[in-house]
Amino acid sequence: MHRAMTLLIAVLAAALSAAAPAIARDCTTWNAALEELEEGRALVASVCAKDDERTIVMIRCFPPGLNVRYMPATENEFANFQRHLILETDEAERPVFVTYEGLDGAFSAYLPVGHTEVEMLKTGKTVTIRDPQEKAPSHAFSLGGSRQAIETLEKSCR
Repeated sequence: MHRAMTLLIAVLAAALSAAAPAIARDCTTWNAALEELEEGRALVASVCAKDDERTIVMIRCFPPGLNVRYMPATENEFANFQRHLILETDEAERPVFVTYEGLDGAFSAYLPVGHTEVEMLKTGKTVTIRDPQEKAPSHAFSLGGSRQAIETLEKSCR
C-alpha cells in the first residue's frame, strides 16, 4: 500500500511538473493557441503588454484576412471611436484604421493576410500602439515569437 501511494505521488508530481511551463507561460511572448471566443473555439495569436498583463493584442482569422484587436485594460468608454492608431516599431511607423467594439473593449482592424501592418508585427523587438490624439491609452508589446505565432495563425486561415 505504501509503495503504491509513493508511486502515485511520483506520477502526479511528474505530470504536474510537465504541465507547469504551460501554466506559467509568459504572456509577454507571442503565442498561437486555441481560445474560446464568442463564435466558438478558434486559433488566436496573442501577446500582453509589457506594463500591464490585462492589456492584450489578439489576432484571429476573419476571412478573407485577419482581425487585429488591441484591448487595453481601461474603464474608459470609446463609443463611436473610428480613426487611426499608430503602430510603431524600431524600424517603422504606420497608421492603422480601427473601430472601437465596445462588447469586448477592443480597437479592431480588419486587414488582409500579408498587409504591411501585419508584416510589421512579425519583425523587430517591440511595437507600441498609440493614439496620436492621446484619447486612447498607449502600450508597448514585445514582438518576441510574433513571426511564428502569426504565421501559424495565417496558415490556419487558408
